[in-house]
Amino acid sequence: KTPQYSSNPTNGLTSASFVRRTLERRADLTKRHDCPPALVRDWLPGIFPVWARHPEKDMCFRIHSQSARISSRCRTEAGKLHDVHAPLTFVMQAGPSGCLHQEPARNPARVDRDRQERARCSCVVLDEAASGAPRRPSSTMSPTRGFTAIPRLDLSLADDAETEPRLLQQLRYALTQVGFLYVENHGVPAGTVSDVVDALPALFALPAAAKAEVALGNSPHFLGYSGDGAETTAGRADRREQFEFATELTATWAEGAPLRERLRGPNPWPSAYPALPALIEAYIREMTALGERFLRLVAKALSLPPEAFLPFLSDQHRLKVVHYPALAAGEAGAQGVGPHKDSSGWWTFLLQASPPHVKGLQVLNKSGDWVDVPVVPGSFVVNIGQAFEVVTNGVCKATTHRVLGGPLERFSVPFFQGVRRDLTKEEAVGTLKDHFARPEFRSGSAESEQGRDIDSAFLKGKYETWGESQLRTKIRSHRDVGKRFYGHVYDKYVNDD
Repeated sequence: KTPQYSSNPTNGLTSASFVRRTLERRADLTKRHDCPPALVRDWLPGIFPVWARHPEKDMCFRIHSQSARISSRCRTEAGKLHDVHAPLTFVMQAGPSGCLHQEPARNPARVDRDRQERARCSCVVLDEAASGAPRRPSSTMSPTRGFTAIPRLDLSLADDAETEPRLLQQLRYALTQVGFLYVENHGVPAGTVSDVVDALPALFALPAAAKAEVALGNSPHFLGYSGDGAETTAGRADRREQFEFATELTATWAEGAPLRERLRGPNPWPSAYPALPALIEAYIREMTALGERFLRLVAKALSLPPEAFLPFLSDQHRLKVVHYPALAAGEAGAQGVGPHKDSSGWWTFLLQASPPHVKGLQVLNKSGDWVDVPVVPGSFVVNIGQAFEVVTNGVCKATTHRVLGGPLERFSVPFFQGVRRDLTKEEAVGTLKDHFARPEFRSGSAESEQGRDIDSAFLKGKYETWGESQLRTKIRSHRDVGKRFYGHVYDKYVNDD
């Protein structure tokens, strides 16, 4: 019969430890993982629709989304059925379908039928006699340690009404529990990406005079070239050189207008590389389109209308092309970019433009461990920016990350989806505050102590608008530009902590 939930369910028990308890007599399924290899995904009413059709199964699990409970039905050694229910406070995401399932290796026909049943019933079942190795998780999450890998999402699942719910579920997990993810099959033409990647070695090989021609130090918009060590993060110089570009706009700022509007302006292009503007502008157009498509999926994953986040977008997005030089043995582990949360945009879409064996990017989980983000060819690494954390009332957190220097040179191309410069924290917090105060969002991701200490002017409400907070961050990172063009506010922004 339909399970009845206790009015006083198991106190303080996360669904991860709850599932582990139900699997105690199946230690062979749990010993290889920080979390049990069982995740339930079910938005349908009723009780375990697949159970009656699979009497050979040992156990099954399901999520009841409306009541925020997770249920387990387990067959005891005596053959009796045993139901247990607990509050849903934690979910582990694994595998390309949102679950990690051990397939019976002995009967391919039944495997196919089981896959079809799971697609229709959205219920995970584990076979008592399963002996095959589990699928490699696309991410793992421990209730005490946080994530240990970055989720990989296939955006092509959004093209089919039958598979889109699976993508949205995976996306919701990545948003609320990790803050970082890979997107694959994203729709950006491979040629557009390869054109930029192929241009990077020649661009950074330009002579010093050609780079000086477009020096960021000459731009009040913080656009152009900055050399190795010219930018600082967390108070230390970054071992990288970079060109910073943006959506091509004219400068409209005049005396008396808000200083934040001075961030808007044209790109300086190196005359020694005449083909570069077309390559960069094409890439920015494609990334702008991907960003808006992705933002619609994010809204749906968070139970909002697809257009919910679009009014927060700016008319200008920013792009960096970055070169991390190869470091001598004595410099290994030096700061490529110091620990930070992205303050330059709504979302960041990073192209890791080096071979897979080149490492450097790391993400901080809630236990304070640094998790590597290896290169996945054909993908973008996507992460939450500070403004999005504010708009979601902290449900989706901007995750702290860094880049370590190493013995091999590394290239990367981060695209920063722009936020309206006039966006106030009051508007950002208030617009969707009631939505993100709902019980379903109470188990959002936590941060380590180090993550909470990261400099975040907009998150901490130091300044009224996003634009001013971003200007402050730019001045602190490029102090030569701050002194030259913003001298009357330089001390205010540099010393505000």
